[in-house]
Amino acid sequence: MNQQPMEQFRGAKVNRQPDGQSFAMPARKMLSNRVKWRCSHCGTENNTEQVVLYYWPDRKKGEKSGYVASCISCGCRHMIQFKAPPKPIPDPEPEPEPKPLLLILLGAMGVLTLVVGLSLASTFLGRARPVKPVSPTSESSVSSSASQSASSSGSVSGTESVVKTQQEEPAEQTRPEYLDDMGFGPISEEITDSLPENVYAGEWKSKRKVQGVTWNTDTMETVYFSIASYIVSCNKQGKILEEIPTKGYFFSVDYYDGHVFSVWRSPDYGTFKLKVYNADTLDEECSVKLADMHEKFKDDEEAFGGDLCASIDAVMVAPRIGSQDELMVYVSYNSYVSVDDGISRNEDQVIYEYSYDDVMNKKTVTSKRRLSLDLGAVQYGIQTLELDRSTGNIWCAIRQGYSDYSLYLIDGSSRGSRLQLIPNGDRSGWDCPAAGDGLCSLGNDKYYVLIPHSNDGWVSVEARSVRREDFESINRGNGDEKN
Repeated sequence: MNQQPMEQFRGAKVNRQPDGQSFAMPARKMLSNRVKWRCSHCGTENNTEQVVLYYWPDRKKGEKSGYVASCISCGCRHMIQFKAPPKPIPDPEPEPEPKPLLLILLGAMGVLTLVVGLSLASTFLGRARPVKPVSPTSESSVSSSASQSASSSGSVSGTESVVKTQQEEPAEQTRPEYLDDMGFGPISEEITDSLPENVYAGEWKSKRKVQGVTWNTDTMETVYFSIASYIVSCNKQGKILEEIPTKGYFFSVDYYDGHVFSVWRSPDYGTFKLKVYNADTLDEECSVKLADMHEKFKDDEEAFGGDLCASIDAVMVAPRIGSQDELMVYVSYNSYVSVDDGISRNEDQVIYEYSYDDVMNKKTVTSKRRLSLDLGAVQYGIQTLELDRSTGNIWCAIRQGYSDYSLYLIDGSSRGSRLQLIPNGDRSGWDCPAAGDGLCSLGNDKYYVLIPHSNDGWVSVEARSVRREDFESINRGNGDEKN
């Protein structure tokens, strides 16, 4: 379908066809009156003044439209329906002005209090000992502290709406103790310095793209790749150890405590599951249905019409964001129109938080929290989530060319359901072309990125060692970019 030039609008695009066959992505609309509604996910009462007007194709009735608003607390999106303009919310009544007599009495009391206070102060100062003057050194120290306090409270400059955090990440940051206590501390430099620069896992007959890479951080002897149709393990020399084929779809992979984690969906989008495998044999240990995520997808499909696709690519095992008091599993979610265009139906990116114990012991799980973050205009959604083993912050990657930046850094101390970003200087993110295919942090500024190469239905995968200063110079291969 030939499209006219598109107008960017945060996480959405607007397309209108001149021939009457319209297909429009969301456009902002100011309501004449505020609309009150309750979020079904977190229960927050919302007073909405601005909504998004959606149009979507319907296979039976042609084009549909509707109003959608996001919850101010958890970011959930709700269809708002109303037949007539809602009643305006009345402004609060002004407080009555004090009467003249009351003003006179208050003024008289103030004058009396001032006279008594000055009299007492004069008596006290006449008897008090002289105060030792502040030394020039002390005065300089106070001024320096005040200057530092003022500079730390300043906001980040720039017009990018996605930059939420006010303070730039320090060059040197003390490693949080909980990382070591929970088994997420950095791998020793003696070990990482001995690792190969590249681990090549050969070619695989698959027209689908690669999805992720991770190391066995307990032994540092095994690397795991997700190639959508397979999960593959190999040694440091690239020798294949085990493989799992699927008729469904494997998304990114993560390792923790002898287990390999991957999100999986059925070919018909009928089921979303989190699968857990033995790290040595790749035998399946758990297959857990992500019930509320699949319900969210069905709600999106009903609300927006047509046959939607879903990006549930990223999976990460990590301490609980904000409190670090519990072990959790995080899975990204974003619905979009089709494989060809990847246009987001979710204004904000969504990350589901599941209890690690529930994942390892139940057949069906529901999320503890539904987190959200603003990355601006994004197609296809989050592809990679990776805990940084030196800082406890979280790397969040998008496919190259489908957002303002391909890599962002989430503040691991973010409180509540709204995640904050740590900026890259005066920018909101990094240009790291390979990060969306796969990123693995080993700590001490040591990472591996996944480089794919496609050729006539075959895809080869390579894990390459990089440091943060190399992020923007490492180009991705020629792998299929579509989700």
